[in-house]
Formats: sequence, C-alpha cells, structure tokens
Amino acid sequence: MTLSPTTHWRVNPSIVALFAAGAFAPSNGSRAAEIRGAPEVHADAPDPGHRQQQDGALGVTSRARAPKRLAGDVTVGLQTGARGLSSAPNGDISGRLGLGWGLVAGVDVAKSPDGAQDYRPGASVLWQFAGRDGGPVSVAVGASFRAEGFIEPEGEAEGIFAATVRQGAAELSLNAVGGAEPDGREGDVEGALALGYWLLPALLVGAEGRERAGFGTKAGGFGDRRGDFAAAMAQARVRQFLLTGLVGARHDQEAGMGRTSFAALLRVGCGF
Repeated sequence: MTLSPTTHWRVNPSIVALFAAGAFAPSNGSRAAEIRGAPEVHADAPDPGHRQQQDGALGVTSRARAPKRLAGDVTVGLQTGARGLSSAPNGDISGRLGLGWGLVAGVDVAKSPDGAQDYRPGASVLWQFAGRDGGPVSVAVGASFRAEGFIEPEGEAEGIFAATVRQGAAELSLNAVGGAEPDGREGDVEGALALGYWLLPALLVGAEGRERAGFGTKAGGFGDRRGDFAAAMAQARVRQFLLTGLVGARHDQEAGMGRTSFAALLRVGCGF
C-alpha cells in the first residue's frame, strides 16, 4: 500500500502518556541490575568490597567489628623485630569466631624471639556495642590475657577499646589498650591508629602507627621501655583471603638504649 503525502496520522494521547510514564518513572533496582548483568547495590549501603572488609583486622590495629555468628577468620603473621632490641622475625597465628549479639572470641599464639617464653598464647573476648547495623561508627570493648606481657613474663591481663569510623571511601580505626600483671605493679599502655582510603572495592591503602610504653620497676619508670612503630599499609582481599602488608620503621628503647630499624609486616588471613 502506498501512502499519499496528504495522509494524516492520528496518535492516541493515552498511548503517549503511558510511554512517557514508563520512560521517566523510577526503575526497579532488581530489573536494572538484571539488565546491566550486575548485582543490585542500594544507594545507602556500602559496596560489596566494603562489606567484606568491615570485620577484618589490619596490621597492628583492630577494626571495631565483630564477625557474624559462627563466622570468623584465621590469620598468620610474620614481622621483623618482635620487641626489645631483637631484629629476629616474629611470627603469630590467631583466630576469631563470632558468637552473636556483637560478641567475638579470639585466641592467638605468638613467637617471641627475645622473650622469656618461646611461644606465648593469649585469649580475648570483645563486644561490639555500637554500629552493629553496619553504620559509619563502630565501637567495641573487651579483655584479654596473655601468657607473657610487654613487661612481665609471668602473664598480663589487658583491657581493650576499639573504634572504627567510615566516611565515604575513607576509614579510620583507633585502639587503646592497657595491661598489667596480676598484682598490678608492672604493665603497659598502648595506642594504635590506622587511616586508610579505598582505592578499589577490595583494595585499601593508608598508614598505621602504634606506640607502647611500660610502667613499673622493671620498666625503669614510665616510658623507659617502649616500642614505636609507623608504616605505610595496604590491604587487599582475594576471594576469602585477606592480605595485609606494612613497610616502615620501628624504634625500641630499653634500659636507656634505643634503636631505630626497618620494619615490615605481612599478614595472610582466611575467612570462613
């Protein structure tokens, strides 16, 4: 059939209205994700990489996040210079298990080359009482006991405070720890800070620092025995594995003698 130039087309206004409404109405997230071939991510939720990382530990700093119930991780670490003036490597293995209600239990065994014991086990319990809904601020408190402390080789009990703040792609974690031997005459205080930025959903880069000072007669006065550490940090997740590397410097002081040296730390964790 041939259309003449004088042919007129009539468009039903209701059809135009329906088409416009479908074009400009908010799209369904699941349908849009299906079209793009990607999982749906709500605008008010962190991306999948952030959700995977939010309960993992850093190098010398712990995030204030408890794993979900019956979830956790096992981590193996190796670092130069355990404590004091030794330059021998220090190894450790640790594990965490979420108990639910914000509680997490942890155990660890560290190899201390210049300590009174070759291996020093420890156990801890943490309770995350703020930010359990995945909010930008997380806070946790807890306690631990180690068979050998920073000052006292006979054991040390510690109180732990941890906080993590996230704003956009930036993340900050703060730890404060105070420990003492059973009779309270010897002990130490410790502060750690980590600042990072998510370059990719599963790649965090930044810096970490830690300062530890002893007190009591064996420490020779408050701060006479101390250990300082500062380093650049990178953390990446590959499937269920979490890789953390730090490169920087440490300063150890004991009995009036001090030494500054190169420091490196590598941790490999596996979640379950």
